[in-house]
Amino acid sequence: MQLDDTQLINDGTVLTLKQVNFALQSQNNHVVLQKLSVNLPDIDTRLTGELDLSASFPMQLQGDWRFTHPVGTWQGQLQVTGDINRLTLQHELKQPFAIQSKAEFSEILATPTIKSVSTWQQQLRWPLTGATPQLQSQQGRLEVNGTLNAYQV
Repeated sequence: MQLDDTQLINDGTVLTLKQVNFALQSQNNHVVLQKLSVNLPDIDTRLTGELDLSASFPMQLQGDWRFTHPVGTWQGQLQVTGDINRLTLQHELKQPFAIQSKAEFSEILATPTIKSVSTWQQQLRWPLTGATPQLQSQQGRLEVNGTLNAYQV
């Protein structure tokens, strides 16, 4: 399926989709997402993957995205693996600086719990341009652990 120049309107807010491509195949309780790509004026995304329709719904998805803005281009890659009980998400921000992230979600249907770590090994700064950054870090690590109601950073 392909949609070109589509507008979604919700309460007067218009979202323009330059192009949407979608290809899905199903066979013997197995679904393959051959392609899902969404192109907005400043955002391009692509996603592929597989889902098994057995009891725990094991899956694996991978994708990439790109956001173009006057302050710079942001680009990343994503991978999701697991099942309905436990999901692992790995993300790599490639531009404008490199950040590697890994998050594990467990007890998804009961009390969702997250364990995540993000690291960077090169200069991170905000804003991206200008002589004096408001935030600057040569390297670092950010961890978030716990449930949605009680987490630690």
